[in-house]
Amino acid sequence: MDSRMTVERAMSRYPCTFNITPEVKSDAKLREVQGKLKSEIRQRNDDTVNDIRNRNLLTWIEYKLRDLRSAAQQNEDVIQMTNSNDMVSLGNRVFLLKEKGENYDSAFQSLEALTRRPDAGKLTGTAKADQAYSYARIGGPKNQQFAIGLYIEALQIEPDNFHWKFGLGLALRRSIHKEMARSPEFRMSFAQRVKEGARVLFEVAETVRQGNLFRKRAYGELAFMRGLVEQQKDIQGGMNVNEIFRNMKKVDLDRNAQSIRE
Repeated sequence: MDSRMTVERAMSRYPCTFNITPEVKSDAKLREVQGKLKSEIRQRNDDTVNDIRNRNLLTWIEYKLRDLRSAAQQNEDVIQMTNSNDMVSLGNRVFLLKEKGENYDSAFQSLEALTRRPDAGKLTGTAKADQAYSYARIGGPKNQQFAIGLYIEALQIEPDNFHWKFGLGLALRRSIHKEMARSPEFRMSFAQRVKEGARVLFEVAETVRQGNLFRKRAYGELAFMRGLVEQQKDIQGGMNVNEIFRNMKKVDLDRNAQSIRE
């Protein structure tokens, strides 16, 4: 790293959890998310992608809550899990070493090396999707907008990634909750968010071939989304709701979800 360049400026080129800028109203909110992440990690499900994302976000949250030892351990766990092939956890390590007053040149060089690999584009897309996931988990309209934008950027790199498609659909579904449906933070209208959310969730529900968990969850989110839309008829803006949801009612979408074995 050029000695004239600050860590923050140098790291702005590398997506990681420590250079996200979420709106967080209180430490209590961080502790709430921290508790949920720890619970999910303890469950040890088979979704390695989400396990990595959860640990990366937990690293940042525990740093913000001044539990540097636990943050460093979470970071080390992810680096071991990913064999140092994860841009986010390596970026997080640079920031943690700086905070502890330790030399971070080696960590930064490892991060730079990832950008010279043939699959650097995919690694960057994965990092952007990881950031999107973090914003979405923290919640709130401004953070959901960040999540939507980052998932869209990631999908421009790898359009068929069903993890990212599902993440985008979930962020869009969250954006139409009553408490944020009318928020000016969103760049898309309510109707546009419903249409795009339904579109990507149907893609996941109908095209994923590797494991039924995402298909089941996609139909479940579509059912939830249809219910939210029906509760907010005053802001539907002339949407053809039946067309958007393939002429399926909430009960039909729920039935589809329940019929899929994980």
